[in-house]
Amino acid sequence: MALYRIRPPRSQVVLALLMFALYCVLLLLQAPCVFRYFFHLPCPGCGMRDALWALLHFDFALAFYSHPMVWSLPLLPLLGLTGGRPTRSRRVNGLILGIVLFGFLLSYIYRLIVYFGP
Repeated sequence: MALYRIRPPRSQVVLALLMFALYCVLLLLQAPCVFRYFFHLPCPGCGMRDALWALLHFDFALAFYSHPMVWSLPLLPLLGLTGGRPTRSRRVNGLILGIVLFGFLLSYIYRLIVYFGP
């Protein structure tokens, strides 16, 4: 039986920091969405850059308007640093992941209907 690891392996920490640094560079350069460029539709994460920018300026209403799943941003580094297991319970971890994925899917479908509907 494996014990729960509180400290993540060094490679996971380095990977999480590199991903965060890449996201910050893309945020500062205001790079366009590659998914939208190729498919001419917004991706499920479109608006997250603007939401993060609004959060950095403490404009929570604009952040939520830009992307309703902005509240899930603090969960991403937590998941990366804990190896995808923020709690010891597999059921709780699956529930957290399911809620986040369902929220992204629901907001994506809503945005497609509202902005690109008939």
